[in-house]
Amino acid sequence: MGGKIGAGFTYSPTDYYLSDVQRSDNEGRTWSLVTASAWPGRAYFATAFASNQAWVIGGLWGEGGGFTHLLNSVFRSSNMASWTAVANLTSYLGWMHATAVGNVIYVAGGCSSATPNPNGC
Repeated sequence: MGGKIGAGFTYSPTDYYLSDVQRSDNEGRTWSLVTASAWPGRAYFATAFASNQAWVIGGLWGEGGGFTHLLNSVFRSSNMASWTAVANLTSYLGWMHATAVGNVIYVAGGCSSATPNPNGC
């Protein structure tokens, strides 16, 4: 799900951020594309599964000059093909982890900022 194609942690003009979902129904021996554009492209996001839905939470994306932006957007899907934006996180987060206990999702750790343009993450 999603991710970055490019030169490691630095930005390059050939980088791009993915928003795809792929599936395997044979324990990973083969994969097929479910959707190529589930949400705006991102990397270093968290996922969770709660309320019979998959959730994509926060993450990062980059643009010219090596600048990286944290994201606060959250998307959910019950079928992995169509995704719906829901309420944003209270801060911009990347490199964090998420887990669900029952139908409650918890997000912890990572790099956080009140704005999408932090220094030092």
